[in-house]
Amino acid sequence: MGGSFAGVGRNASDCKYWDNGWLEGKLNDTDKDVVNIRQKDFWTQIASRFKNYNENLLFASANEPATTDDNYKHETEILMTYHQTFVDAVRATGGNNGSRTLIIQGPSTSIDRTSEVMTVDKLPKDVIENRLMVEVHFYDPYTYTLLNDVVNWGAEVYPQYYWGDDLATGSDIVHNCGYNAWAGAMGDKCASAQIQDQFGKMKANFVDKGVPVIIGEFGANDRVGVLTSDNYAKHRKGRLAYYDAVMTLAKQNKVVPIAWDTGHEGENNMTIIRRQTEPDGSVFDMDILNIMRHAYGLDDYMNNGITHIDALEVRPESSRVRCLPG
Repeated sequence: MGGSFAGVGRNASDCKYWDNGWLEGKLNDTDKDVVNIRQKDFWTQIASRFKNYNENLLFASANEPATTDDNYKHETEILMTYHQTFVDAVRATGGNNGSRTLIIQGPSTSIDRTSEVMTVDKLPKDVIENRLMVEVHFYDPYTYTLLNDVVNWGAEVYPQYYWGDDLATGSDIVHNCGYNAWAGAMGDKCASAQIQDQFGKMKANFVDKGVPVIIGEFGANDRVGVLTSDNYAKHRKGRLAYYDAVMTLAKQNKVVPIAWDTGHEGENNMTIIRRQTEPDGSVFDMDILNIMRHAYGLDDYMNNGITHIDALEVRPESSRVRCLPG
């Protein structure tokens, strides 16, 4: 999904999620004209191919467009031209694309930057009302969700393994979510209030103004193999609490959460559905899946033998789209 979309093959592994940055890494005045030409060409072809698919198919204009700390305001202005080109190209193809919901990614998919510089009044102009959504991603705090190795950022910062109330003591406090490496002591422990602060910005700035929001990716690494016995159990308890908080607060703030699933099953995975070992398509992490279901009032998952329904469009095998090269 997004600018990284390269077509649909029979297997997910046939296609690339990322596009090597032809758009996402080129939010600058030198490249913008060429990028807009490519953006129009790509989306005219993609949208034409899928214009008869129903409303369950969504298109997104980009994938994590990378703004910089020093120039993110101007880079976002350029990004908005890419988004406008996307909207215009898709709508021009007709069919169901005339009313299809289109997803507009915020700068760096950052909640803070999106709320600040991609406000509702700056969204692309559209020929139909109420068919645009905003997308951001959520991996806060990075030291807890994604950091795997010790880094030096003016102080030695350790990966943080323990979220919420059940924290490590002694020398292991460096691995607590909320530990301040620069102060050499615990700061505020990580809690749901910090998630609410972020999701509340999306509700106030977009949802309450009539623009739907998706959290297009969220997750936190499972430190299986990194930690063992009681330490892993403590980490696991906090990680379940983290997913519960994200899902619960997403629902309360009326934003749609989408968990990122990495596929691999070893250290630092975010895998929920098994795709690299047998049985393919089975649930790998039932605890996480059920935590997510419970937040929306659903019972524990029970596999009835139907894992998905393909109800977009039925076409002959020979007509299926293959991935673009590159």
